[in-house]
Amino acid sequence: MNHGKIDTLFRDFARAEEINRQNLQKILRDNRDTEYGREMVFARIEDALTYQKYVPPTVYEDYDGLCEPMRYTAYPIAYRLATSGSTGAQKVFALTREALNRYGSYIYEMAYHHYGGRQGPHLHTSVFRLKEQGENLLSAVYHGWLKAEGVLDPAAYVGGEGLLFAEGVTDVFYVKTWLLLCCPSMVSIQSIFLYDLLLIMQYLEKNWRSVLADMKACQRAERERRWLQGGDAQMPACLEMQTVQVRQELVACLPEESVLAQVEKILEEGFDTPILPRLFKELRFISGIGGKSMEFQTKALVRYSGDVPICYFAYASSECMMGIALYPGQAAYALLPYSGYYEFLGEDGNLTQMSDLAYGACYEPVITTFSGLYRYRTGDRIRICGYEGQAPVFEVAGRKQTMNIAGEKLGEQLVQRAVADWAEKLGISLSDFAVGTEQTVPARYLVFVEKTSELSKAGSKLQKEGVPTGKALPAADALDQILQQMSEDYRDVRTLGMLQRLRIIFCPTGYIAQAAAGEGHRKHHAFLKEAQTERLWQMLL
Repeated sequence: MNHGKIDTLFRDFARAEEINRQNLQKILRDNRDTEYGREMVFARIEDALTYQKYVPPTVYEDYDGLCEPMRYTAYPIAYRLATSGSTGAQKVFALTREALNRYGSYIYEMAYHHYGGRQGPHLHTSVFRLKEQGENLLSAVYHGWLKAEGVLDPAAYVGGEGLLFAEGVTDVFYVKTWLLLCCPSMVSIQSIFLYDLLLIMQYLEKNWRSVLADMKACQRAERERRWLQGGDAQMPACLEMQTVQVRQELVACLPEESVLAQVEKILEEGFDTPILPRLFKELRFISGIGGKSMEFQTKALVRYSGDVPICYFAYASSECMMGIALYPGQAAYALLPYSGYYEFLGEDGNLTQMSDLAYGACYEPVITTFSGLYRYRTGDRIRICGYEGQAPVFEVAGRKQTMNIAGEKLGEQLVQRAVADWAEKLGISLSDFAVGTEQTVPARYLVFVEKTSELSKAGSKLQKEGVPTGKALPAADALDQILQQMSEDYRDVRTLGMLQRLRIIFCPTGYIAQAAAGEGHRKHHAFLKEAQTERLWQMLL
């Protein structure tokens, strides 16, 4: 199997249905002697209809011992993958070498295919901590595989391998902001989620003076070598927090003083016009997962990126890397043919095959993987917007995740739409929001929001009629009414007094991400767990 070359991928799209059938046949054949394969009698299953008849759909809780050899998969297990646990309990999955090889390098290569090739320098907002033993994030494993295959050259990234694949970075925002200010000739800024880049840009806007002061202090310091070794009280505090190796790598990236002076001049002009095109005249693209399910965050990023092209990267999860952003500037993903066997569960409860998907309709992907998941319900909702060859092209509509205190069953997509309508009504622009619960009797929702613009006259009037930021505002009535209009169930439980009126809390920039952060990348989720809500409250006190 060819791991690269975009033209090969398009040939695969043309025969995606055949590849899908072959994937199922291979998985059943190769895994018939596993414990699960014997239990489900894989040896007697000949086609998709028989597979659907005898093998039930599954969810994560149906599996016990996913990472045990020959329990669910006969393929050698290369890594244990862990989710961040940002929407619930942390999940652990196996990743086999067979699955990793099938993912290929297409996702990484596509942005370069669209935007002028691989020549750098580039910046990645992540630090990949790859562990042979223990649990990893899929992004770290995938980029480590790209490096091992010779596809990714760490030297093309500002900071090199030492600051791209690193254990010692204690403050990723500080380190990546330092690197961002080092290289005016940057041609791309890459993220796993566009949300990661948004948070770094917000950090830059708030902290650029202190980071730049640290950089200039390093340039001036006659005792630089003592700084690198530590023990000097005059070392900038944020720099001192890093390991000796990280400090050495950061200092090695420093540009000439004249370059920093020019960077400082641009930053002093402010952020009212997009900063990225002004800092980086050669910036060809930014990349990261985004789209409909992260609409506020993507729009907020435009304040910094302006008209810099966006590559929306991938549709991927710890369970499977399933889709690739095929078209420049569109958060539309084509299904990757070789990653697994795909079925699609419609909103009517019926299963649909790849060739029969309806344009505009929403489905939940049900996947059988080369890492030991069988007819696994992903919990995602995708909306079909076309085909590339025989491969479906889709937008990600969100998770089939609900908030359900008293039977109201509010879905993530509905809440996203309600908050968007509410923000428009008040005349404000939001960079982030999240919903938690307050355990009063009866309970109520807490809607935390971060705004990027001042309230309009209507919104200002509502705020003046209320109480200071951090407390409930009369504006909550507007959102409560919108939710009641959108959801009959919500209206019923509110009418019956089973839920109190919600509260809206305006937060400083970055608080929501900090409170909701797991061990992984900063992916936005509409709903906060109890511990995350409590953490956010403590930050606001």
